[in-house]
Amino acid sequence: MSGTSFSKLVVLVLILLSHSDTARHAVAGPVDWMLPSKDAKVVGTPTWWKRQKKTAVFVPGEGYQVPGVDGFFDEQGEIVGGEPQG
Repeated sequence: MSGTSFSKLVVLVLILLSHSDTARHAVAGPVDWMLPSKDAKVVGTPTWWKRQKKTAVFVPGEGYQVPGVDGFFDEQGEIVGGEPQG
């Protein structure tokens, strides 16, 4: 494929993508994966749990305990039996 043909193909693909709803939302929407998550510090959120589960200790009959946070969490990081303090 010559350089000119390849350039035309790239332009055609870009035009087609620019008219698709998926591409429009992907380009125009916020880039959440690049920004620090606001809920990373909120105890019990999925983002918080993803960061904490490496240090969590399982206590049989109670759930997971995270150092520095009162309370226990299930395997998805959701609070077990009330609001934790910390």
